[in-house]
Amino acid sequence: MYLDWHFHPFLYLVIISIFHFSSTSSASESEALLRLKKSFTNAGALSSWIPGSVPCNRQTHWNGLLCFNGIVTGLQLENMGLSGTIDVDALAAIHGLRSLSFA
Repeated sequence: MYLDWHFHPFLYLVIISIFHFSSTSSASESEALLRLKKSFTNAGALSSWIPGSVPCNRQTHWNGLLCFNGIVTGLQLENMGLSGTIDVDALAAIHGLRSLSFA
């Protein structure tokens, strides 16, 4: 299929927008998870949750996360000795979140 050269700038714009959206989504997800971590009084088990790292990356995977295609879909935080008041707003900001386990 032949594509007229006039469409190329449009395609570049779409591709750039997609990459920008995915990196923004990942950054806001990381910020929400770090806010959640701060809500726990004893968060030593979450030491892998480091600012500036990507939560669902093979090299820097954060403990207690379930991921699918680079998106956090679940939190398995049982038996980690966590205590405190859960920051519900932080949980709500994790848009791909589908399952939680704290018990």
